Amino acid sequence: REHGGSRSAHSLLRPCKTIVDLWSSVSRDYPGIQLQIVPFDDTYPEWLNVLENLGKDLDIVAGIYPSTRWKRRCQILPLTEIPLCCAVSRQNPLSSRKKLRLPDLYGENLLMVERGDTKFIDALRDEIEKNHPQIHIQDVASYGTGVFNQCDRTNSVMVTIGTWAELHPSLVAIPCEWDYTVPYGIVYAENPSALVLEFIGIMKKFSKIG
Repeated sequence: REHGGSRSAHSLLRPCKTIVDLWSSVSRDYPGIQLQIVPFDDTYPEWLNVLENLGKDLDIVAGIYPSTRWKRRCQILPLTEIPLCCAVSRQNPLSSRKKLRLPDLYGENLLMVERGDTKFIDALRDEIEKNHPQIHIQDVASYGTGVFNQCDRTNSVMVTIGTWAELHPSLVAIPCEWDYTVPYGIVYAENPSALVLEFIGIMKKFSKIG
């Protein structure tokens, strides 16, 4: 910290490699800022603790940020949009598909984060409930390793992003023929330090949104 470090959180669900790679491409022009990597656990309580203490123990978190429950806890620099896809067990007949359509999921149990957690996934839920009631939605409280295990154990389908499904060796991610996405970027404190603001200003040049 005393050397001008910006502390980036890192976990399995929220890896910071993309941000590290982007920063490495310009860091030589900003020798006064060093990016320090700080690991944390992916449990939901720990994640909420990270959000509550941004600017104290950690400065930034890179990853998707779909949850509306984060309001008033942080600011966000959007960088790009990541398509939602479906993950299934390798034992599921759907695992051989190159792409899925909603009718392909008829009769399946679809694991989705509960309504109200994120407007991005709620939009997909709205379409399913209105036009595809043959899909059985099953709520999960939050995404974590337990949900990945549940998807595999119960032979269900899970709404996710491609990189997350790759975290579980028994699951495969399949692209879907829909336009639903979640934003990806950098989460930082409501009242960031001057150093973090400088870092965010630099990273804005990489944004593909707006």
